[in-house]
Amino acid sequence: MELNRDTIMVRMAELQIGRRQLAERAGLSYETCCRKLATGEADPVTVGKLAQALDIEVGRIAKAKEVPR
Repeated sequence: MELNRDTIMVRMAELQIGRRQLAERAGLSYETCCRKLATGEADPVTVGKLAQALDIEVGRIAKAKEVPR
């Protein structure tokens, strides 16, 4: 899934948390959290964890990648 990094960063600012705190809240390692934010891609389970940690709907931070036909 593609992450909407801008929305994630805005929500982090609203909550006044950094990447390390986001990782802790989501139950992810700091390295994994940083990698997902850097690449802008994550699997559905990770997206769900990030959304829950940010108290935001999944659809606001991610969308399914389009698969070429």
